[in-house]
Amino acid sequence: MKQIADRYRLEESLGKGTSSEVFRAWDTQMERPVALKLMTHGGDLAVQTRFLGERAVIGQLCSLYTVPVFDMGVAADGRFYVAMQLVEGQPLATRFAAGPQPVRQLLLWGAQIAEALAEAHAAGAVHRNLKPANVMLETAPGASAPIARVLNFGIAAVADSPVTSSDPVGTPQYMPPEARDGTHGPAGDLYQLGLILHEGLRGVPCFEGSAEALMRAHLRNAPPPLLGVDASVSDTIMRLLVKSPRARPQSAAEVAATLRVLANTTPETAQGLAPAESGDSPAAQSDTPSIVGKVWMLTSLSLLLVLAGILISSRLGKWDLPGSRVVDAPPIAFPQSTSSGWILPPAAAAASAAAAQEKADANKAAGTSAAHE
Repeated sequence: MKQIADRYRLEESLGKGTSSEVFRAWDTQMERPVALKLMTHGGDLAVQTRFLGERAVIGQLCSLYTVPVFDMGVAADGRFYVAMQLVEGQPLATRFAAGPQPVRQLLLWGAQIAEALAEAHAAGAVHRNLKPANVMLETAPGASAPIARVLNFGIAAVADSPVTSSDPVGTPQYMPPEARDGTHGPAGDLYQLGLILHEGLRGVPCFEGSAEALMRAHLRNAPPPLLGVDASVSDTIMRLLVKSPRARPQSAAEVAATLRVLANTTPETAQGLAPAESGDSPAAQSDTPSIVGKVWMLTSLSLLLVLAGILISSRLGKWDLPGSRVVDAPPIAFPQSTSSGWILPPAAAAASAAAAQEKADANKAAGTSAAHE
């Protein structure tokens, strides 16, 4: 069986990506199982020096929500390796593949991820490749729900160290806009956390397409709205997804605290959204109308009332509306008062005279009939 650095005996492959492969391995020095991530490429002396220099920073991370890194090094063939705690659990990506997640549970996982980031940022490190595949869900014995633990801090970068385009800076689907310029600080990690939460609510990634299309989307496109969830939850996630790093929350610890408060005030029965309910269709469906929905209903009602008023008024006179034809309504004639009495309009006067003449003729005919009898 192949060994790495004369210490780690590779046993089986746990997964392979475009830039690395993870093995279940045995640490022959510490006599324990580990997860060994072996990069598919190496680097020049400067990159190796920076990679090895980060071991001291990464080794400090010990949050409950961080999968600890035991060792980092360069194999005999020049490839980087990272030895981590072997976690028996399920990747968050696998859970997301099943569809939208319960809102309260997702917020709790988000808070746990943010706490892991807060520790890393305080130590001067950023993750740079935070995504559902790099978060493990682990259920402790006797626990009712799994907790989220962040993997792969081994490819993180010291925040003030230079980053070049040849470095493994992340996955296009989860890259913050500033990654295009080769920069990715703590705010970039929070953008990636926002993408994770957005995906967990909808069951599909925030943006999809080719690598080039994804980069354009991160730079220019607004995330699909989350119309069917509580406004405070939606607003918190959308703040993480602002294009400018300076406009995002600047503290992972504050984000963690906010997400925990939201989780504690969210009913356990609250569910995530189907894609059609989260902005991909003209109307999002929800048991409780959103603020936007209420505004739309009030606006529609006001418009109907205005139109009804115009219709009624148009029957009483002449309206000349912009862009419309003039509507002539029959004039209404009213009697005019004078010192000698009321003067009727011509049409009304003629009708009144005709009626009087008809009555006189009838009376005359009645008198003639009585005389014959």
